[in-house]
Amino acid sequence: MPTYRFQMGSTHHGLLFADGIDKGIPATLDMTVGGPQFTLAFEESGMRTGPPASWFTRHGDVPQHLAFQTQELHLTCFGVANWSHAMGNIAVARIEPTAIVADRWHGEHDARLTASTVQSEVDRLSDWTRFSAARTETETDERNRVQRLSIELAQHEQLAWKQGEAAMTLTTNWEHTPGMVGVHYDEAVVLESRFESDRPIRDHMVEQRKVRDLLAIMYNAPAYFRRHRVRSKFIHEISGETREPYNHLVDMIGGLSTHEQGNPQPGPNSGLFAVVYPGQFGPSGFESWAESYERMERVIRPIVRILQRPQALSEDRVVAIGMALEAAGVLLPKAPGESETYRRGSEIATAATSVYRVLSVAGIGSERLASSLASLAQGVARTYNDIKHPNHDLPSEIQSYGVAALGVLALQVHLAKDALGYAEPVSERYGDHFVDEIALLWERLGLYLGKDGKFERRDLPAVWPRLFE
Repeated sequence: MPTYRFQMGSTHHGLLFADGIDKGIPATLDMTVGGPQFTLAFEESGMRTGPPASWFTRHGDVPQHLAFQTQELHLTCFGVANWSHAMGNIAVARIEPTAIVADRWHGEHDARLTASTVQSEVDRLSDWTRFSAARTETETDERNRVQRLSIELAQHEQLAWKQGEAAMTLTTNWEHTPGMVGVHYDEAVVLESRFESDRPIRDHMVEQRKVRDLLAIMYNAPAYFRRHRVRSKFIHEISGETREPYNHLVDMIGGLSTHEQGNPQPGPNSGLFAVVYPGQFGPSGFESWAESYERMERVIRPIVRILQRPQALSEDRVVAIGMALEAAGVLLPKAPGESETYRRGSEIATAATSVYRVLSVAGIGSERLASSLASLAQGVARTYNDIKHPNHDLPSEIQSYGVAALGVLALQVHLAKDALGYAEPVSERYGDHFVDEIALLWERLGLYLGKDGKFERRDLPAVWPRLFE
């Protein structure tokens, strides 16, 4: 069978097989945004007496292991995430498997899907790593016109490190598309997790999500899983002169990331820049991030969840980022001058204190934003609290938008220094550039924090449209 790649929106017609059934059941497989879905249609009498009748009773007994075959491919399905049926002149049943792999399964039919290796494609990995599978060489004539172009495709670059029991790798991957006029190939940077023996797919995704979350935070943008390939001892092909079984990589769809694959893909020129890149912090940075992940989980998860929702309201963003700032501040030691943010007449820290610590560590403070660092922290915390509490006046959309942008930058720089263990002071190398962008944004929005962290509305430049009003 040829190598198959799952495509969203594709439809296949074939036969569904299961233990205890002599003949294949005609079925249609649709690759939907919600996941793969089988549709079975047959007469109502067949529903009562045919082999699949017991699958769709009140208690349901759909087999957890199914095989689907067409003229071109053979798929194996694991688990049942959902099933339903509707009665009538024609009974229609639907089965949504938990996961599907694009090959035969040579293990026990009641076994769950396991793999020693999982390769995943994630948004922006190529931009972030700056890796490429292609090397080109040109020959020109005396007028500098290209006369010959040579392309070499290979796994030229990779970065490897350890995350607990998993060996992690970022490397290049490429595929040739035959049967078309001209030369066509696809290349991508893939994230690979590898264990010494087959493990549940969930174990791989736990480790891969740590890297995906780092990527999303460093870009301040969503990052979705787009493709998975697995290698298992129960999936193999026989080829070559030795005729020995070879455990090859095959496509997999399903699991915890199916819903992500239907999201719009970022354009080739998104105009986004990361705070830091893998070439700067290397394998030790990835290892430090993985070791810090559990400790920093209450900081990381709110940011990533809101980044994965690019259409979220500004108020939602402020709440998520405020939660992350509070969690980060609790983990940080006291910062010089933070007493200005304590509860009046006491030494009790407040939400503004946590924000102050993060801003201080990140090195973010500008006279263009506020009269002091304490005022900046108080203004951010007040906006967060005003949104949380229903008896407070709701901040303007402009204020929420500006505070969310500032909060994300502070957390990006803080996490790059703390969780990544990045040796260079990020705030000195990149901080001025990003703070300038935030300051310019606030100036355009007419935002400034005066004494006691109260916003002072500034006149907007005449050329700047009055957004959100």
